[in-house]
Amino acid sequence: MNELINSLSNRDLSIIFWSSVSVLFLIFNDLKSVKHFFALLLNKYLIVLYIFVSLYFGFIIIYLTKLNIWEISYYKELIFWIVTTGIVLFYKLNELNRLIDFIKIILEALTITTFLEYVINLESFSLITELILVPLIFFLSIIFQISSYKNQSSPKYKTVTKLLEFILALFGFFILGFTFYNIINDFNKYFNYGNFKTFLISPFLTLIFTPILYFIIVYMKYETNFGVLDRYKFLNKRRNLRIKLYFILICNINLKKLDSMKEMIIWNKSQLKDETKIFHFIKKNIDKVEKNYDDL
Repeated sequence: MNELINSLSNRDLSIIFWSSVSVLFLIFNDLKSVKHFFALLLNKYLIVLYIFVSLYFGFIIIYLTKLNIWEISYYKELIFWIVTTGIVLFYKLNELNRLIDFIKIILEALTITTFLEYVINLESFSLITELILVPLIFFLSIIFQISSYKNQSSPKYKTVTKLLEFILALFGFFILGFTFYNIINDFNKYFNYGNFKTFLISPFLTLIFTPILYFIIVYMKYETNFGVLDRYKFLNKRRNLRIKLYFILICNINLKKLDSMKEMIIWNKSQLKDETKIFHFIKKNIDKVEKNYDDL
């Protein structure tokens, strides 16, 4: 525990402090909305997913600990990864519809931006300075996002958007310059094997989380498609089960085929009921719908 606490920088402490203040403010200011939010966050389906993902990461961490690869200080990186990346990816599931979407996630985890974000966090200012800078940059970023959105419909926000973009870039270059200055003065302190391993934690967590996201998407698509199929009361239980089995054999974990499956179920009701060679019929139509998607 001491190792974990000692690994916290002034910036980490500042973020924890302001996050705690924000949460307490929300709780005391609008308790009803907070309760509603947590009710949505803790519904039974999501709890099952949380448990599954927690067990998955837990087994990996236990295994890495046995290999003497995982260290106590990495839990800090894990917590910040969950808050900044894991939760965002988890709640963007509906936007992940193709294999290329998952490849993009992996590539983004390995970009120069990830490296620069890590470098910036290698060094922090005094605690007082960080307590001022963290909320200031946060609020400027929020105002910049709002201004950028407004600028799309009203040109009068263009000047404000450019000014905020300049200020944020100035902050970024200043912090980056400060960090590089300290690195140059004490290169071995920052660029060593221990820091290199720490840098790899975030990309590694994203990499091992991606397959979980993929299989969650596959499960959601099957649940949706089978839900449509179950509404067809003219299919007896035995035929319904056989059709589902054939869909699983044909579509397996192919996202494109799963999208084709939904369209086929909707537009081929009578054939699903009466077709004798149902396996070949499903396969032929899945391939046909998939080809139409490719031609678009």
